[in-house]
Amino acid sequence: MPAPRRARKFGKSAAHQRLMLANLAASLFAAEGIETTEAKAKALRPVAERLISKAKKAQTQDAMSLHKIRQIQAYLNDKEMTYKLVHNVAPRYMQRNGGYVRIPLPEMSRERRQQFVKTAHTLAEQGRVHIRNIRRDAIEGAKKAKLPEDELKRLEKDIQTATDKAIAEINSHLAHKEKELLT
Repeated sequence: MPAPRRARKFGKSAAHQRLMLANLAASLFAAEGIETTEAKAKALRPVAERLISKAKKAQTQDAMSLHKIRQIQAYLNDKEMTYKLVHNVAPRYMQRNGGYVRIPLPEMSRERRQQFVKTAHTLAEQGRVHIRNIRRDAIEGAKKAKLPEDELKRLEKDIQTATDKAIAEINSHLAHKEKELLT
């Protein structure tokens, strides 16, 4: 059974996180869009969607509508934003079942793409070094096994062929990734 996933912490206490997300949600509803980090946006999405769902349920005129409004008020701790959420934002989403919040990611800049290419080159070189180290260890192991000379030569040739094939595969993947990043 996989280990349960933990929520994002942002290096703060649970109370601070709740307040931070409440403030972000209030800002989101006030401006109807905010700029923040990708991690905070991803943490905010389920909170905002839950609040919008509660606001949609508060649109009905039954005993639970007041309860839902009070739940929203308790979370946001802002009467003005609660009013705006219930009366302005939620009615727009009455026909939609979820997916109220979108997180648009900006295009990567040319410099950022080049950084990724540089990182890919570094990782590819590390992979080639590891493969060469494995080749060296395999050849040393074969020499220690005291095999006949012709058998040792054939084994070294096979090891070199496998090494060349693995390095060519790394180079192929690197070229593909570089092309993908720079186009």
